[in-house]
Amino acid sequence: MSSLISIFDGTTAYHSTNTNFKVVVTDHNDESVSFSGYDAVSYLLGTVFSGFSGSVLDGRNSGVLPPGVRIIDSNYVLFERPPCYQNIFYNSDKVHSKMSDSTMHVYRIPLPWQIYVARFDSNYYLTDVNMFFSSTSLTEETQQLCLPPLPNFYTNGQLCRPFFAEMQDVERYQKNISGVIASAYDWVWNNGTNNDLNEAVVHVNLQSVYPKLESIGFSLESYTSAVKDTVFKHVSYNDYTGMFANPYGAVYYAAPQVMTILSAWEKIPLEEILSVVWPASSVEQHFPSSAYKPSGIGDELYEHPSYYDWLNDWAHDYYEGEDPEDIAHMIENGDYDGDAYYQYVLNSGKISVKPYVYKYLTCGNILKNISSENSTLVAIKSRYNSFVSAAFIQNAKKKEA
Repeated sequence: MSSLISIFDGTTAYHSTNTNFKVVVTDHNDESVSFSGYDAVSYLLGTVFSGFSGSVLDGRNSGVLPPGVRIIDSNYVLFERPPCYQNIFYNSDKVHSKMSDSTMHVYRIPLPWQIYVARFDSNYYLTDVNMFFSSTSLTEETQQLCLPPLPNFYTNGQLCRPFFAEMQDVERYQKNISGVIASAYDWVWNNGTNNDLNEAVVHVNLQSVYPKLESIGFSLESYTSAVKDTVFKHVSYNDYTGMFANPYGAVYYAAPQVMTILSAWEKIPLEEILSVVWPASSVEQHFPSSAYKPSGIGDELYEHPSYYDWLNDWAHDYYEGEDPEDIAHMIENGDYDGDAYYQYVLNSGKISVKPYVYKYLTCGNILKNISSENSTLVAIKSRYNSFVSAAFIQNAKKKEA
């Protein structure tokens, strides 16, 4: 198991020449060792940040590479896998300590082309995995990639890192490109999944189904049309209206909702999976909050200077038959049906609003974002290198004086 590293800063001036902080490293047996001053800085440079370098292609043998390796760069490898069936081991519990065989469910789902981006450090340890869906093999960087709506994935396609009980689970892979690919595949498919993170699953409905129904109206006929190219194809209209009909504000699905989607997904034949529409992915780990609000504006509508201009007329129509003084009292004290008035303003078009626009990212966009993240880590290492150099120079000057 990896050690727990704690940094205690006595000066909060990492950018200065002070070294008044210490590092405490605690292993899984709760035994710890601490480093102070210059030793602490040296420890950070030698361990924590040592893996984040600008170039790690050191000429070592890559190992036997599987088919589908498309790009090997200094800190990531991109590989793809053709359409196939895949078992999903889904545990409906949220908290790891509560997991049991009784809450484990296995689904055999068809997958389109999968595009994997596996990041690694200078020691060829896997650090992160992103996965995306595509209707074809990757042929160019301008090709658009889609979000896999699976549990344990963030909306930028990044896998939530699995938990390893033993260091052997990390060390057993070859320390080369072949080992990085093997560990990335195992991280995604052979470590199981739980219900801690399923925001990506929400976006099948939020992007592909509900907006269509909101536009054409709710009915069995319109529902059948809206879901025909999605994994909701085999979810009944009654189940949809009972479990999924109000997605705004939802960044998480309860286990029965996830299981309903996975069960429906299982029923799609492999030969039809390439025609399924998948959601767009985000740039950051999560979509911005406006993506989860009605028409992308949500609470901001309340802040519009004209929002309450129609409240009096609306209230007299909405509470027709009520005493006008009672209506005036409700308005004055805010006791009226605020949700109903919100929908009235929103649907009447009295205030112009712009819906959130989901944009599909290209492979080039995604790789640029990943390279940018690595550049940030390199910058962190560079910052500490500068810091320790300045600290030692100052210390040498003090000794000379």
